[in-house]
Amino acid sequence: MCSSVVHVRSPLSANRIIVDQCATLDTGGNRRLSSMKRYLFAWECGAGLGHLARYQGLIQLLLERGHEVMFASRNLECAQRVYGHLPVRLIQAPLHQRQPEDMVRPKSYLDVLINQGFDHSLGLKARVKAWRHLLEMWQPSAIVADHSPTLLLAQRLDERAACIVGGNGFCIPPMLHPFPPFDGQLAYCREDFIQREQDLLNRVVNPVLRDLGGRTMEHCQQLFSPHPHWLFGLPGLDHYPGRRAETYLGASPSMGGEPASWPDAPGPRVFVYLKPHRVVSHVLTTLRKLQWPTVIFAPDWPEELKQKAQGSNMWLSNKPFDLQSVGKSCQLAVSNGGVNGVTELLLQGIPQLLLPLHIEQLMFSRSAQATGACLVRLLVDSNDLQGLRNALEAVADSAGVLKKAALEFSENQVKSTTVQAGDLLRQLQSSSP
Repeated sequence: MCSSVVHVRSPLSANRIIVDQCATLDTGGNRRLSSMKRYLFAWECGAGLGHLARYQGLIQLLLERGHEVMFASRNLECAQRVYGHLPVRLIQAPLHQRQPEDMVRPKSYLDVLINQGFDHSLGLKARVKAWRHLLEMWQPSAIVADHSPTLLLAQRLDERAACIVGGNGFCIPPMLHPFPPFDGQLAYCREDFIQREQDLLNRVVNPVLRDLGGRTMEHCQQLFSPHPHWLFGLPGLDHYPGRRAETYLGASPSMGGEPASWPDAPGPRVFVYLKPHRVVSHVLTTLRKLQWPTVIFAPDWPEELKQKAQGSNMWLSNKPFDLQSVGKSCQLAVSNGGVNGVTELLLQGIPQLLLPLHIEQLMFSRSAQATGACLVRLLVDSNDLQGLRNALEAVADSAGVLKKAALEFSENQVKSTTVQAGDLLRQLQSSSP
C-alpha cells in the first residue's frame, strides 16, 4: 500500500472552531487537541467522482469544527480534484489489481466481491492487513466506508471505531440472503446463489478472518448488516426497485462547474456526457445531421473521438459543467446513466436518452426509464442509426410523453431531495465515541 500522504493547507485551517484547549500527543508524537476527533472516509471499488463528492459538505463541517479527516481513495487524482483545496489527508486505498480478462461477469453483488479479490486468500489477507495498518495508524473515531468491502472486512478485526456504510443503491445491496440478482428480469436458482456465497465464505473469507483474529461470518450480507447505512438516492431511482427497510438520504449535492453556454444553432439544446465507446461516434454523427446545438463534456475522450465532435453545432469541454445551469437551459441529455447526473437533471424536468455501458448503469437506467422520463438503448442496438435518431427525436419532443413524465417526476418531489450535510454530521457524531 502506498503510505505517502498529501496534506494541502487551506485558509480553512486558520479558522477552525476549537472548544477545548487541552492538548495531548497522538501515537506519532504530534500535538492534538483533546476535543479533536479523527475520521476516515474510504472509497475502494467502482469509478466516478460521486464516491468522493457526496461527502464534501460533511467533511467541510468536520474541518470547521477542528476535526481531522483522512480520505483513503481508490483514485488519488480524483480525490485531489475534489478535496485538494481543503486540509484533508489523502492516501491511496489498498486495491485489488485484477486483469480485465479475469473478471467474472457479475450476476449479483457476490461477483463484485469476487472481482475485488475475495476469491484469492493471499491477496485478500494482504489487503485486509493493509487496511488494518491504516486503521491502527490513523485511529479514527468513526469510519465512512463507501463501496469499500475489504475495509468492512478489516473492521471486523478491530471494532473500536464506529462504521457507517455509505453509497448509492448499487454500493449497498439489499440485506437479503442470498444477494438478489442484478437483472431482476431473469429467472435464477436461489439455492445456487446461496451455495456460491457459502463456498466463498468457507473457502476464502472466513479462513482469512480466523487467521487474522476477526469475527467470521455466516452470510456475506454481514459485511453490511451490522452498520448503519447512508443510502444516497431517491426511492424511485434505486438500482433495486422495491427495496424495503431502507431510508433514502436524497440526491448527492451538485458538484458545480462551468456555466452552460450553447452554440448558435436552431433546435433543442442537447447536453452529452458519454464515456469513450464506439456508440459515441454514432451519437455524434446523428447529432451532426440533426444540427441541434450540442454541448459535450468529454474529460477522457481520445483525440480521434474529439475530432469527430468538431462542427458548428457542437462545443466540447474537458471541464465539468454546472448541472443546475445545464438543466435550466437544455431540452434533453444523453449519457451512460450515471446516478448523480441523471438524478440532478430529472429533478429539473429534463428527459434523457441513456446508453449504459455496464451492469450498474443498466440497473439504474432501467429504474430511470420506469419513471417514463428516460429512454434506454442497449449497446447491441448501437449500429441502428435510424433507431438512435428516433430515440433522440422522441426525447427532444417538448410536447411528448417523456417531457411530461420528467416534469411530473420533478413536481412530485415534495420534500428536500438533496442530502443535508448537517444531518449527516449529527448522525456521524452520535455514532462515534
